[in-house]
Amino acid sequence: PVPLPRRRERDRRLPGHGGGLAGSAMPIRVIEPPGLSAQIANPAAGDVVAYDGAVFRNRPGGLVEPLRVLAADATATIADRAIAYDASGGPRTLTLFPATGNDGRLLTVWKEDVSANALTLAAASGETIDGEASVRLYGRGAVTLVARGGVWRIVEGRERVVPFLPALDVTWFGARGDGATDDLDAINRAAAVANELGGGVVVIPAGRTFVIKPTTTKWIVCHSRVNWRIEGVLKVAGTTGDYKCLFAPASGPGGYVEQIRWSGGGWIDQNPSGNTSSNISSTNPQAVFRFDNFTDLVWDGVTLNPYTGMNAWQLFGSQQNSKHARIVNCRARFERGASSTFYDTSTIYASCTHAVIANNVLTYEGPGALAPQGAIEVHGPHQVVLGNVVEKFGVGSWLVAETGVATSRPVHGIVCANNTYLSCGLGIGVVSSVPSKVVRHVIIAGNSIHLDTLFHEMRSILGGIILSLDPGWAPSEKVTIVNNVITFEPGETRTLTSDGRTIVWQPGIKIAAPPGETLRGLVCAHNQIYNAPTTGITLGIDATLQDVSVRQNLIVNAGSNPNVNALDRAGLRVYGSSSFERVLIEDNWIVDTGTPSPVGQYAWHISALSGEAKDLTFRRNIATAVSGSLQAFVGNPGPNTGVTTIAADYTATVMDEVIAVDAAGGSRTVTLPPLGLAAGKRLVVKKIDTSSHGVTVTRNGAQGTIEGAASRTLRSQWAYLELVCDGSRWLIVGSGGSVS
Repeated sequence: PVPLPRRRERDRRLPGHGGGLAGSAMPIRVIEPPGLSAQIANPAAGDVVAYDGAVFRNRPGGLVEPLRVLAADATATIADRAIAYDASGGPRTLTLFPATGNDGRLLTVWKEDVSANALTLAAASGETIDGEASVRLYGRGAVTLVARGGVWRIVEGRERVVPFLPALDVTWFGARGDGATDDLDAINRAAAVANELGGGVVVIPAGRTFVIKPTTTKWIVCHSRVNWRIEGVLKVAGTTGDYKCLFAPASGPGGYVEQIRWSGGGWIDQNPSGNTSSNISSTNPQAVFRFDNFTDLVWDGVTLNPYTGMNAWQLFGSQQNSKHARIVNCRARFERGASSTFYDTSTIYASCTHAVIANNVLTYEGPGALAPQGAIEVHGPHQVVLGNVVEKFGVGSWLVAETGVATSRPVHGIVCANNTYLSCGLGIGVVSSVPSKVVRHVIIAGNSIHLDTLFHEMRSILGGIILSLDPGWAPSEKVTIVNNVITFEPGETRTLTSDGRTIVWQPGIKIAAPPGETLRGLVCAHNQIYNAPTTGITLGIDATLQDVSVRQNLIVNAGSNPNVNALDRAGLRVYGSSSFERVLIEDNWIVDTGTPSPVGQYAWHISALSGEAKDLTFRRNIATAVSGSLQAFVGNPGPNTGVTTIAADYTATVMDEVIAVDAAGGSRTVTLPPLGLAAGKRLVVKKIDTSSHGVTVTRNGAQGTIEGAASRTLRSQWAYLELVCDGSRWLIVGSGGSVS
């Protein structure tokens, strides 16, 4: 026969055949090339089967050779051009005629039943089919072979070698989809056939509900290169009880798989209201998807409504072996299931490298006491969390470094951007639990974070964005936190939860490390923070800061919780027990509206404590507040008035303008602020008493000079010095009285 070019594809039921060959109830797929449609418009019984350009006709004057229908083992003859097989009665074998001496001869074999029984095509003795002694067909489909050079080759169209990889409807394998029958075995039969074919698509068809009853040792089996198209509803039976997961490799979550994709417009229902006899725990987490060893897994447009287990996506892979997971455009609604204990949750838990979590909507609609802990939790390097919407979760996103990665590799390349977190307890957390791991190259940008701490009454860690490292953990490098908007619901006054647990209050933004660690290369800029119960922005926490820039942030009504430590009620707090090195704090705006009363305690608290400030620049920062609120200090606090009157030794702050010194009780010393903080600062020190006691104005430690001297002394009443700092020294721009 002349192979016909592929054109337009449609389904046609052929009269006289029950919709298909040999009484099959399935429609036959017809490929209509130009000019053929008129010839098959009114087919008689047995007239037409057309597939991929191979047209079989039994009609006088037909274009090609007759079709032979078989249901038992047989041997093809040279006269055969097309053979249809019904293997519903059991596995069948068709032995091909010799390819030797028959170059160019075509043979098309059609397996028209939908059973899982194999039809084996066996080459003649000493010959092969695409290098194999035999090939097998499963499900319903066809293959065309051509004899070339003494061997058989599988062809599609005219010349190309392509195996038949069908989309397998689970109803072909016995799935009922009636909302009652357990269809798990039928679904697994379809997946097994697709796997035997070397790949394909398992289809959960639309318009039906397919009930499954997994157990602790039985689930939907996933094979490499076998994709899933979920168009209908997949629902856990109400009598299921405990189970491990819904989807996993055949040997369990630790089995290796690759190149699998889930898609479709249907959804998966874990049915927590029906399956009330389960006990969700770490032993039986009842995840939807569980894979611990994988490459290239993709979920696109999957809906979970609702999911109820400890994780919806539980990708517990070793970060050295598992890589490339994409979860995009998915929807998941959490509903807490039956459990003897309050179980931890993360909707998406991805422990691997190169994960992309993007454009998903993750929601919860129940009471705060039952709210899920985490929405997105990724572990390891090269992670992207982008454009997701998360509502009412305890934590919006955890970005974690852990022990699964070789210690020589830093945790780097984490991006968390343009996400929306609504009514969460904690927005974004970045944590390293590995002492030798440097958290490096982290970008947190453009996120909108709304925090409702009162709703999350069970949470003990509450805040906006935190990068926090515990003792012995690794330092951070090159972290950028920019253009985020963080809003706390006002009215939070708790220090303890109802069950007595201490709340660990976090600021709007916190970047911290323990003593002995160094935070370097940090940028915190252009963020907006509203109503933080504690500090708006905190950097340091006993760590050394190097190459840090805190610029152009707007902080409104920080420190609104009156029941926390006063030092934790500042707009901006930067401190460390070691030192500051090359730290820039400029153009930030701290606002206290004072409604109904002063909100915060300090505008900024900046202190190197026992360390030293080197190249610390503090300039053009603005504090706008009602009277009496928002004091500021470096080291120890000082009053926030235009004139500071003292009668004891005093260390000036960047908030001081005029210091009036009463030395009647003895000589007094005024220590100037650190140079890094005071760049551009103008300060007046004046002696106001009549005694002969001197007032010494001295530099801070060994920082700079006062026009070449370590100190200057005021010796008479009304003597004064007017100084200005250029960042490296203090210049005298005015003086009066006796000054030496």
